[in-house]
Amino acid sequence: MTSPRNYLFVCLLLIMSFYGIAQSSYQFVMNDTGLVLDDIMANEDDKIAFLVTEDRPEISSLFYLLRKNESSNIITGWKLEYTSNFIIYPVKKTKYIQSKVCFSHAQTASENSAISCIDIETGNYWSKKMKNTYLHGAVFDSETTGNTLVANVVLDSVDRMELFLFDKDGVALLSNGVCVITSPGDEVYLTPLEIKAGPVGGHYIAGVISGVDGGGSFVLKNDDTGNTIAAKKIEDYVIGKMVVTDDGIYLIDKGYLEYFWSIDFFNSEYTTLIKLDLDLNLVWAKKYYADHFDYSSATINKTNTDELVMSHTTYGAFPVILSRIDTHGNILSQKGYPNFRPKMEVLSDGSLVLGSRHNFEANGEPFIQPVIGKTDQNGDIEGCTTYPTCLRSDNVVIEMDMLKLEIMPIDEPPNLGLLVEPASFPSSPYCNFPPAPTPDFTFPDTLCQGDAGTATNTHNRLANAHEWHLAGPGVDTVNTDSFDFYFSFLNAGEYRLRHTVWVLGCAYEFEKNITVLPEIKVEITPLHLCPNEPQEIIAISDYPNLHYLWSTGDETATTLIKQSGTYSVQADIDGGCLASDTADVFLVADLLGFENPIELPADTVLCDNDLPFLLNIKSNFTDVFYVNNGTVFNGEYILHKSGAYLIETEIEGCRFSKTFNLKTDDCVPQIYFPNIFSPNGDGINDEFYPLGNDFAIITLKIFDRWGGLRYDGAGSAARWSPGSAVAEGAYVYLLVYKNMLTGEVKQASGGVVLVR
Repeated sequence: MTSPRNYLFVCLLLIMSFYGIAQSSYQFVMNDTGLVLDDIMANEDDKIAFLVTEDRPEISSLFYLLRKNESSNIITGWKLEYTSNFIIYPVKKTKYIQSKVCFSHAQTASENSAISCIDIETGNYWSKKMKNTYLHGAVFDSETTGNTLVANVVLDSVDRMELFLFDKDGVALLSNGVCVITSPGDEVYLTPLEIKAGPVGGHYIAGVISGVDGGGSFVLKNDDTGNTIAAKKIEDYVIGKMVVTDDGIYLIDKGYLEYFWSIDFFNSEYTTLIKLDLDLNLVWAKKYYADHFDYSSATINKTNTDELVMSHTTYGAFPVILSRIDTHGNILSQKGYPNFRPKMEVLSDGSLVLGSRHNFEANGEPFIQPVIGKTDQNGDIEGCTTYPTCLRSDNVVIEMDMLKLEIMPIDEPPNLGLLVEPASFPSSPYCNFPPAPTPDFTFPDTLCQGDAGTATNTHNRLANAHEWHLAGPGVDTVNTDSFDFYFSFLNAGEYRLRHTVWVLGCAYEFEKNITVLPEIKVEITPLHLCPNEPQEIIAISDYPNLHYLWSTGDETATTLIKQSGTYSVQADIDGGCLASDTADVFLVADLLGFENPIELPADTVLCDNDLPFLLNIKSNFTDVFYVNNGTVFNGEYILHKSGAYLIETEIEGCRFSKTFNLKTDDCVPQIYFPNIFSPNGDGINDEFYPLGNDFAIITLKIFDRWGGLRYDGAGSAARWSPGSAVAEGAYVYLLVYKNMLTGEVKQASGGVVLVR
């Protein structure tokens, strides 16, 4: 479904097309995502054309030359294909003069390249097959006369740079070979990366010089016949782009770096712009750089207002800084653009044409789809966003030396077949790039000691660089490896977390203060409640004034326990840090039930001669006891003397005690006989028998004073109850009894008086 913004944009295009009005700025995508943008170009009338290839696993000979009509969404042009199985790398160089577009390719797995020129209106063309040993292809420049300058490097028996001037039909008007004069045995050759027509005739060539210690670049000034007027070597730079103006020559490095993997003096920290006068004398040199902006490439073009426009590109979704500079290299203005590693052209009014191979998914993932935009004179694109940039510059020192060259004859290159057919593709207005990265994030304001925190809601994944800086008690750390931030706070205190992202050389910061509260701990105690203690548990903590919540619903430090079970408590500091504990609480009374924890015999009295006494202690819950602080393991304890003995044991952490009393005496039964009795039938003292304790009657006998047996009884029923015939007087008794304390049989005797 078309978005409202794009729908309005399409309507605007249709209206402008109807009235023949050209747009001051626009941006569009080619609807076919199977195409790859190779280059864009503009002619002196600000008409725009571009070259695309098909995105295939293998490299083919098929490509397209297309142009954008500013009042239509239909892109038209030509489908082009080299004949003779001439398989190519993507285009390396283009030029658009009047209606003629020229371009060069390098051939795969070959020492050949191609230079072709086609009339974009009619499809008429010429094409040449060039010798070449580098994959960058031939370089060229077209003149307003319709002639085309071509430079190419050839490495065979004689290392040389070949120069040609072709007329509008592809006929060679000039053919020169250029060699570097060296010492015998040295191999030095020139690889051209740029060739430009001079402002008053002749031409200039710039590129890489190889085979010389230290390496570097070269720049040549030639006359109209191809003879070299001046030649300079520039130490330690790869000149990839050259602009020739009325007031001098501007050289910028890094333009074609991807084709020179072995160059070891390349740096990604800055790009260098060098100005020479038209006789190749150094005027000034400056470096341009921005924080966390690792250079991928750079290019330069001129405007009709004597300003220069530079593009500086890095990697990622926000890679482009476009700057306007004056003739002294001072930065006049700068803007940033998303998505482009731009192919760039400057139009006559100072507006720009930018092109990129990539589009972006909503999540920031790139995919192949050509995107082309045209700015207004201020560098803005209507309906699209540009961004602040922070490009800076400083002077640098450049070392230059003279080069000695010689000219040699070379052969004219052969023609190369090219199939040309009409082609057209649809396009759509487009500005829907991902939003710019920001340093904002979400992080807890308050944490507890020992807790870990994670930064969320980050928007830094498309930044050129990012950094997390955490400072606080015991920590001062910088992390650049992770888009998100994670940290475990081991110390309490105040922390500051700062997040910095760099976008197009500019730093953006967001920071947050974090309070880490001291760690709190809470513990439930006791875990076993003894019957003789309060039936409650308590939450113990080393932190004062906590808020509590028990699983019982109580909100104090203690809670009552009515039954054994699992109980939990949660404590917090004013709703902040939490601590909790869960415990299985056991009521020991539930274990005991109705049984005594200690079972003892009844208190005991012993005869002295029955000591020692073996005390048997029993329990259904333990077999370890303590008697007068001594430990008993088998439940038997020998008592050697009388006394009160404290018997203790411990069951599930609870202490229980009981006292056993042991007494001893001489064990003599207490036997009492009346010394007088009156058997007169009045119910008082009518019988004679022994009274007392701890004895059992065996026999009881009564004798008169003459020794006569008057009564003979046995057992507990032995009692003398004399009749009226028994006379008053004194009698003698003889008791045979058993001592119930000792078991011994004893006798007792004495006298008693019978009265009536």
